[in-house]
Amino acid sequence: MQKKTDDELAKFISDGVSKDGKVMMPAYEGKLSDEKTRDLVKYVRELGKK
Repeated sequence: MQKKTDDELAKFISDGVSKDGKVMMPAYEGKLSDEKTRDLVKYVRELGKK
């Protein structure tokens, strides 16, 4: 995830992620505000540093 841009991570959060037709992460569009999505991207970045 550290190689992805912040915008790419935000898109994954908003649109969800699927692989081979299987949902790996549900979409959160409409459930999280843009601000909350940016906060979540920052949190994911911090986790990657540990």
